[in-house]
Amino acid sequence: MITPRLSVPAVRPRGLATALLMLVVAAPVLAAATQLLDSVVARVSGVGITPTDVEAALGLGVIAVAAGQDRMAAGTKAMIDRRLLLAEVSRFPPAEPPQAAILERVAAMKSRAGAGYDALVRRTGLDDERVREMARDSLRLEAYIAQRFGTAESAQRRDALVAQWLADLRMRGDVVEITPRP
Repeated sequence: MITPRLSVPAVRPRGLATALLMLVVAAPVLAAATQLLDSVVARVSGVGITPTDVEAALGLGVIAVAAGQDRMAAGTKAMIDRRLLLAEVSRFPPAEPPQAAILERVAAMKSRAGAGYDALVRRTGLDDERVREMARDSLRLEAYIAQRFGTAESAQRRDALVAQWLADLRMRGDVVEITPRP
């Protein structure tokens, strides 16, 4: 029995040297061309929160950061809380907000962004549908909290109950905060 032999082409030293030279020359160009589009600063139940999400929510007034706080760090925490609350709202949903209320909230969010609204939309990739969803979610959150904690005797007591409930959600929730690399 005759076994056929496969021939393997010989690698020419000159061709190998040329390939290595091309790689060495191209590597810095490829590294410089790499651009980070967005990163993940936190995950809540496996869903990422990006700096762009935080910027959009801050710009539209969906979340707020106290003066003197780091906008990204405090904004990320506020977005985590919002996602945890929305998960609770989806478990026990309140009545759907009326379209008029959603449109009114959208107008308020656009007003909050002011003249920078168009630039915010370009930077963050928001569209009208996403802004409507954010407005709807905010109204649903407010209705849920009013339904759940509406009987508290004072606004201060209600805020304390909501803060405790939110702390419990954070403890039970699948939350991962990711520290950005310098």
